[in-house]
Amino acid sequence: MNGLFVLLLATALATVELSEPPVDGLETLVTITDDRGNPVHGATVRVIHRAGLADSAEMAIGISDAEGQVPWVPAQSGTAELIAGDQTLPVQVAWTTIPTGPASALLMVVIAAVLSLGYGLRPRS
Repeated sequence: MNGLFVLLLATALATVELSEPPVDGLETLVTITDDRGNPVHGATVRVIHRAGLADSAEMAIGISDAEGQVPWVPAQSGTAELIAGDQTLPVQVAWTTIPTGPASALLMVVIAAVLSLGYGLRPRS
């Protein structure tokens, strides 16, 4: 029972760090350390993609190993929150490719319209 209390206390005082900025589809190491910088073993790490939005998705990443590390491969780009104990680390997951879809098509149409307008307003000789 004492071991469980120590684990819960260590997790509550944990610090969440990343080995490098997260990129969609590429592995990043999440490291959990206590307030003295020692690795926290057995901490559950979760991620919430698009936290606070209607389409947010929460999932467990894993449990930290003896070095306090958990490998994470982000499932989608955009905003996310990593959670270990009561600590939260907001992160921005970068894209590996240019996103496609209706929003990208609309952006291209807007860019084309602005460029066409600029071309039409140029002085003629």
